[in-house]
Amino acid sequence: MISPRYRAQIGVFAATSVFIVAFMIVVAGAFEQPQERQGLAGSPAASFRLPDLDGNIVSFSSLRGSVMVLCFNPSPTSNSSIDDAKRLAELGQKYSAGNDVKLVQIYTGADATAKDEMSQIQARATDAGNHCTTLLDPTSRISQRYAVQDTPTFFVIDSSGIIRYRGGIDDSSADAPLAATNFTSMIDLLLAEKPLPGQPEPAVLSNIK
Repeated sequence: MISPRYRAQIGVFAATSVFIVAFMIVVAGAFEQPQERQGLAGSPAASFRLPDLDGNIVSFSSLRGSVMVLCFNPSPTSNSSIDDAKRLAELGQKYSAGNDVKLVQIYTGADATAKDEMSQIQARATDAGNHCTTLLDPTSRISQRYAVQDTPTFFVIDSSGIIRYRGGIDDSSADAPLAATNFTSMIDLLLAEKPLPGQPEPAVLSNIK
């Protein structure tokens, strides 16, 4: 039987490992050249390499080839984060049979060394279910590359890596998410490989939610 002290030591080691990995990614990312208009509907999605809760690195390229849903989350203690995690779990159940939709939630600014915060993020990962991957963006570098100004912000990205929707999960207007159809309808259209109705060119930043 593992003693409480030993379990605590394992937890500290895991948190430290995640922090070190995240720091190395930040240093490497400092040399990347930003692309124009990233984060806007109709533009290529920004690539990323971020740690999951076990310290494993998940890359954008490993998720390509499927329709991808990215959710940039608020604080894991907020009611919105709890609700959105449960909605991601529902999406995971809906699309799990075909395995053609990759669900990813990203916690921006998360401190991997803060035990309470990591505990809350782990709880939200459990809420989001087994079909959703939870990643950490401790320096907010990736959220900046997606021009995320408010959280939660959802993105739907097609199999070729183009952003087709950004906005709220319940947003059905064409203006706010910069797409001509709502969130789940966009996922279904991409899975069916049907033409997208009136997909706009990248819009000005003032329209970003």
